[in-house]
Amino acid sequence: MYIVIVSSWIKKIENVVIELEGVYKIKSKGARLFIYVDWDSDFGAASSRLKKYIRHYLSPIIVFEVYGMFNGKIDILDYLPEDMKMANKYYLSSKDLTLEEEEAFFAEHSNLKK
Repeated sequence: MYIVIVSSWIKKIENVVIELEGVYKIKSKGARLFIYVDWDSDFGAASSRLKKYIRHYLSPIIVFEVYGMFNGKIDILDYLPEDMKMANKYYLSSKDLTLEEEEAFFAEHSNLKK
């Protein structure tokens, strides 16, 4: 599953998070880190595990947010149903993670499942 971590401390967070087994960096752009998590869990459990790990190894006072992805965009409105998201112009605008970037990532990591 795709996860995006947003923070002004993203470089420190990146150094810690990519050490976790099953976590792969796709790209970082500004204050955003796009990762792929190869865990057998849902988004809630995966984001909770990442948050606990970051707070344990860095500091509980570092401010960051963890988001999922929907239609190539950061899922900032995760509470909306899928049909409402598809009607929202935010999710139809240019992608944060393009199809080409996804394909390049999976070509490099052929052992992972989409």
